[in-house]
Amino acid sequence: RPYSPSCPFWSDYVSMIRHARSLGTRSESSPDIYLVIPPPLMKEGVEDIDQTVISSVLPELIRSLAAASGIPADHVLDMFSALGGDSLQDVPASGCASNMPTVSGCGFFCDATMCDQLHPCGKGHAKMAEVVRLAILQS
Repeated sequence: RPYSPSCPFWSDYVSMIRHARSLGTRSESSPDIYLVIPPPLMKEGVEDIDQTVISSVLPELIRSLAAASGIPADHVLDMFSALGGDSLQDVPASGCASNMPTVSGCGFFCDATMCDQLHPCGKGHAKMAEVVRLAILQS
């Protein structure tokens, strides 16, 4: 699906990237910029968020924004895939539960302390930190 630079989200995002590139002193090079594809939403409609936007639109849109802005593919951090988004079809319509640690990314969203289908739990935060760490070390 092609995305248009006239889309408000697109133009605002590109503007933010341009601004970030302008930061720093004259003696410094432009800062490294990383874009993040957000983690999956484990159940449709949580907090009125559209799962299709999270699962289909944003991953492709952010990759397109990166390419159009000259951001290398290894600077696009795919939290969606890292936290089980590619196998959302394995998650029941009712969402994850703490007794489903091996179903898709449920182990990244549900533990004994929380399971709101939207925010990663401790294991999910650790996985995201690892994705960021590896990206920085490899650049």
